[in-house]
Amino acid sequence: QGNATPKRGCMKQLVLAGAPGPSAAAPLDARDSNEAHANPIAIAPCTTLIQRSPCSRSIWHGLGLGGHAGHAGGMLGGSACMVMVAPSSSLPPAATQPAPGFRFWIDEILWSQGRVAVELVEEVLRAAGGTRTGGPPRHAAPQGPVDSSPALGCHHTRRWDVLWTKSTYAFRAVRAGLVPGQLVSAVCGLNCLTMKKRMLATLKAAYGAEGAWQYTPVSFALPEEQGAWQAWVHAQHSRAAGGGAHGWGAPPGEQLWMLKTGQDAGKGLQLLPAQQALAQAAQQPRPGAHRKHTVQVAQLYCHQPMLLEGRKFHLRLWVVVAGYAPLQAYLHSRGLVLFSSELYQEGRPFVEEEQATGGAGGSQGAHAARSSSSTGPAHLPPHARIAPGHVTNLARNSSGLVWDLQQLRQRMGDAAYDALWAKLTRACAAALRAARPSLQEANAWLQPPTPHYGFQLLGVDFLLDAACQPWLLEFNSSPSTMTLHDDPPTAHLIADTKRAMLADMLGLVAHRIQPPQPQPQ
Repeated sequence: QGNATPKRGCMKQLVLAGAPGPSAAAPLDARDSNEAHANPIAIAPCTTLIQRSPCSRSIWHGLGLGGHAGHAGGMLGGSACMVMVAPSSSLPPAATQPAPGFRFWIDEILWSQGRVAVELVEEVLRAAGGTRTGGPPRHAAPQGPVDSSPALGCHHTRRWDVLWTKSTYAFRAVRAGLVPGQLVSAVCGLNCLTMKKRMLATLKAAYGAEGAWQYTPVSFALPEEQGAWQAWVHAQHSRAAGGGAHGWGAPPGEQLWMLKTGQDAGKGLQLLPAQQALAQAAQQPRPGAHRKHTVQVAQLYCHQPMLLEGRKFHLRLWVVVAGYAPLQAYLHSRGLVLFSSELYQEGRPFVEEEQATGGAGGSQGAHAARSSSSTGPAHLPPHARIAPGHVTNLARNSSGLVWDLQQLRQRMGDAAYDALWAKLTRACAAALRAARPSLQEANAWLQPPTPHYGFQLLGVDFLLDAACQPWLLEFNSSPSTMTLHDDPPTAHLIADTKRAMLADMLGLVAHRIQPPQPQPQ
């Protein structure tokens, strides 16, 4: 098992073409439908374009979003948007090995976990023939603020051909003087998707609120949309029928809202009844100091999630954005299914932590589960928290159940899984299409020496409801490439999946890496 060849993956490329400029981002009817041809902006499954890579051990089906001319898929809606099958010429060259002897630099000091956070990336770059020329281990980095550390690759642009870093420092490297043949691991402007509040604004600007909510749960940016959120909640309460599709199975009086800060890894989440959530958000300090720790998004909670093995779960997928002019993005066919750490208990989303009495060495008291009543609790007990069975990224799943997508396919069956995959593809494509204006504006500011200066790996998280409808939760600008898990077979599955994905990512951009040629003596 340890030496087995990883299962092949694939990537699909779709091209969204339309009139450039504002018209391409005009509000469109983005609703999904079981009726394949009734959807004006449906991203139809495209012809498979398989590209085999000798260095990647996986296959990608191309999934790009550029403005290429011509089409093979036909128009599904108004003139603002066409869905087309990408011609094979839009895919990278078949030779996916970097030029021999390329150099790479990893800004390891930017990851709080240190080497474990980047060792798989280094393994893949070395396997492709690269040599690490810099980026000291975190523990050996010079003292002082990381932000201004002389050990960052942006200060040594002539010592690497590929810089693996975080966005801010990638753009510093570009501004410091990048030359063709060098690559950084970021594309300017993608924070319009990777920041929770900005993702909402991006989707709503492109498709309107109702259109955006066909891809992501009903959500409001705070504090800007506090009034709109309150009006929406009150409108739901006034409906005699209650709930509806937006309630995800919960009558208005029982709706719960997830309040999210700008933190990641499941930090800063609060689950509250509607009225208490509104009051809590209204009391938050306005943007300023500690902004990352203030509530930025209110998101309607799914009361009827799909369950597997009695547990709630979410999907972690990966998208590589390989260019912005034209926009090219690739969705990997492999991913992970990340389960909650405990069984799901319907109607019991809270537990109350009863503080133990006695000295410092006493054990913690029992956890009493709390459920919302038929009218919804006005206030939760002071020590209530989200039940572990209702949160899927609790403790980063270091000991939880993890599947790959092939296991999900086997459980669902081919037909149901293929239908789900088409919806996932549509949602990713719609989000990236909505990001196009921000990408253009950001790169006009950056003024890179070439439109092919970078690539960026994004993590994409989806929740499935009981009807197998995927809901986009967030994009992550620096998804984890760690493989730690308490169970060795699960750790192997995670490593196998991520290693193949990273090798394929490198294969997509390897033809751009051109180390400087030695000068003749």
